[in-house]
Amino acid sequence: MGGKSRVLGKKIMKIQQPTETSAPIITPPPPPGTIVWTPVSNPFIGNLRVIAYGNSAFVAGTDKGEMAYSSNGISWTAITQNVFESSDSIQAITYGNGKFVAGGYKGKMAYLSNGVNWTAVTQSVFESSDSIQTIAYGNGKFVAGAWSGKMAYSSNGTSWTAVTQSVFESSDSIQAITYGNGIFVAGAWSGKMAYSPNGTSWTAVTQSVFESGVIGAIAYGNGTFVAGNNQSKIAVGAFK
Repeated sequence: MGGKSRVLGKKIMKIQQPTETSAPIITPPPPPGTIVWTPVSNPFIGNLRVIAYGNSAFVAGTDKGEMAYSSNGISWTAITQNVFESSDSIQAITYGNGKFVAGGYKGKMAYLSNGVNWTAVTQSVFESSDSIQTIAYGNGKFVAGAWSGKMAYSSNGTSWTAVTQSVFESSDSIQAITYGNGIFVAGAWSGKMAYSPNGTSWTAVTQSVFESGVIGAIAYGNGTFVAGNNQSKIAVGAFK
């Protein structure tokens, strides 16, 4: 320590000077209700494309056709019996009616109903040139949409029927489908949107605020649909 000296009679007294010390850095705890994110290890090589939850398990897929499952989101196990190859980017996974259903490049689809063994969908209306971009479940049906503008529906996830009454054309890549309050809502390129109460007959949304761009996300909650595109535009749709 540093200090100054003073002579008092015959004695020398050293007066200590206060020194500066760094106060410990205390990180305050997060406020109640805050989600604290923690990275976890996983078996993937490719880029993660989709995660779904159902039947007390998470299932994830990558752009290299990899799949894994987890009961808690922390410990992941690779699915070895997988019908997707390394060139098959898995674009969509959803859960409904006791099954996971997945879709991706080359029009491939698969379903899972018995643990971790996936089965290829053989009765599919999608061709090898299609890329299945989105799958939703509601009202007892799975509904899938593809890059080619094709749509299909299924009650069991194994046998699929093409949607013939669709407002989407071959140039309309369908990117998002969701279900809420008894209605399916789909979004695609060029700002196109459509809705359907049963997944089989679709009606174009004429009063849409999306004039262009790709509608890549739609969600439903609290009585409201929320959609967004790749031009930073968000819109809400509520029942009136």
